Amino acid sequence: MMNSINWASFERAGFGGYKKAALSWMFRHGKIFWDHLLIASVKLILRRYDIKEGIAVLDELDRARCKKNK
Repeated sequence: MMNSINWASFERAGFGGYKKAALSWMFRHGKIFWDHLLIASVKLILRRYDIKEGIAVLDELDRARCKKNK
């Protein structure tokens, strides 16, 4: 997920207000603390679904996934 943002979708969602290149540049060069945003997002999901325990796994590999899982 880290390197697979669909900028064309963001462009369409913005009704043409921003172009793909501008959105990409803004997110890559912006002063956003992505690690803090990820932690806050995970905490919100855990709280919202009342998840008390479990194992969280992050996968940053850029490989395509198999459509047939066992």
